Amino acid sequence: MQALGLVMALGGQAQPVQARPPVDLRFESGRVWMTARRATLAQILTAWTRTGKTRFEGVEKAPNPGAIDAQLAGVPEEEALAFLLKPAGGYTATVREKPSPAESTFARVVIIGSKPGAAPSITPVPEPPPPPEPPPPPEPGSVVQPALGPDGRPIPDDQQDPPPFRSMPPGFDPPPDPPPASPSGPDGK
Repeated sequence: MQALGLVMALGGQAQPVQARPPVDLRFESGRVWMTARRATLAQILTAWTRTGKTRFEGVEKAPNPGAIDAQLAGVPEEEALAFLLKPAGGYTATVREKPSPAESTFARVVIIGSKPGAAPSITPVPEPPPPPEPPPPPEPGSVVQPALGPDGRPIPDDQQDPPPFRSMPPGFDPPPDPPPASPSGPDGK
């Protein structure tokens, strides 16, 4: 009975419920707000073209990732395009000279698809080198043992055999010799 009252309140005619479009999109000063519900990449780019006045070329070269559910809120357009076109082989975009705040900053986007049948380049990982041989055991009677690093090799001792003094850096004079010691006390007596 309530349904009949609702129909009567609407003028006696049943109104069909309009389905929401799969993509809601708006632009504002170089940022994009988008809600995609089970939308294809082609539907999203069509909405971008309609709302943002951007011409997309090479859409057929972009792989179809299937239905996309995404929400972007105030994201810079460059980041939104990078997110949407990540599966493609790449893209290039031309910036609009004087965009209005409600349209895309990009006038044209060319999608560069990957070569058909081309596998992604994979660089083989070399096998790790064999582990180093352990250091020889310390001699019996020696008290000091060398410290070992994470690779199992001894760490050089920075206090044993300091490097010899070789030369002064350019522009510096060697330190003066200390004055000769006097045979008596500080007052010379």
